[in-house]
Amino acid sequence: MVKSNEPYTEEEQKRINAVNRYQMGERPSIICESVGRSRVWLRKWIGRYANSDKNSKKEWFRDKSRAPKNVHRKTDPEMEQLVVNARKSLMAGETEDTKYRCIGAVEVQLHVHELGHSEDEMPSLSTIKRIIKRNGLVVQKKKRYIKRKSKKRYTLLSPTKANEVHQMDFVGPRHIKGYGRILSLNLIDVVSSKAHIQQYAGQTMDNVLEFLLGYWTKNAIPNYLQMDNGAAFIGDLMHSKHFSRVVRLCLHLGVEPVFIAPSKPWMNGTIEDFNGSSERSYGNKNNGQIWNTFGERRKRS
Repeated sequence: MVKSNEPYTEEEQKRINAVNRYQMGERPSIICESVGRSRVWLRKWIGRYANSDKNSKKEWFRDKSRAPKNVHRKTDPEMEQLVVNARKSLMAGETEDTKYRCIGAVEVQLHVHELGHSEDEMPSLSTIKRIIKRNGLVVQKKKRYIKRKSKKRYTLLSPTKANEVHQMDFVGPRHIKGYGRILSLNLIDVVSSKAHIQQYAGQTMDNVLEFLLGYWTKNAIPNYLQMDNGAAFIGDLMHSKHFSRVVRLCLHLGVEPVFIAPSKPWMNGTIEDFNGSSERSYGNKNNGQIWNTFGERRKRS
C-alpha cells in the first residue's frame, strides 16, 4: 500500500489511488472505468510500483525526465569559452579590429575563424546563439536602442604629426560666366598644411568619393578625416542609421571619420581658414580677370 500523506498533484494522486485499489483486489476494469484511463495506463503504474525500491526515497509515481541522458554533440568547454570571449570582445569594441564590428552570431563565428580555427571546429550559428543566451550575453533591443537625449559631445582632435588629421569641406557655390555654378572641394593636412583642391559642378557623394580616391591614391592616408554634417558626407538623412559611402570608404581604408558639431565651423578651423584664403585668391575675379570656363577655374586652382 502507498501512503499519501504528502501533497501530490492531481495526476500523481490518481496513480497512487489506482495502484492502492488494485493491491486491495479491485478489478482492473472497474478501476480504469472510474479514473477514465486505459488498462495500459494501469499496467504501467502497477509495474512501476512493483519494480521500485520500497526503501528508496525515489517516488515511483513521479514523472520521469524525458531529457536525453547523453548529449552526443555537446560543445567543447574550451570552444564555448572562446565564443563567450569573442562575444564580449565585440560588445566592448575597445580594439581597432572590433571598434566598428557587429556583435551577432555571424560576426562571432567570423571572429573565431580569424583566431585560427577551421570551419569544422567552429560551432554552428544556432549553437553560438544558445551559448550567448546561456551565458547571459543577449542584448535586448529595447535596452540597446533606447532613445536618449544627446549630450552633444564631439571629438576635439589635437594632431602633432603630418597625415594624422585631414580636414575636408565644400566651398561655394561660385559662378562662371557662360557655364553656371561650381563648388570647390578642399582638403588640408592640419599639421603640414598640405592642401588639395578640386572643382565640381555639384555637391554630390560621387564627387567626394572621386576626390578622396584620387588624392589618397597618390598621397598618404590619414588616421582621421574631419568634416561637417553635409549630406554629401553623411549620406541620406532619411536613412540616418546607415553608413554613407564616404564613411564606408574611410572605414575600409582604416580612416576614422570625425564629424563636427552642427553650426560649429570653428571645430574645422584649419580648413575654414584655408577656404577663406583660397576664395580670396581664386574667386570669380582675380586681378581683374574673369574665368570663363570650368577648365580655366580648375587649372588656376
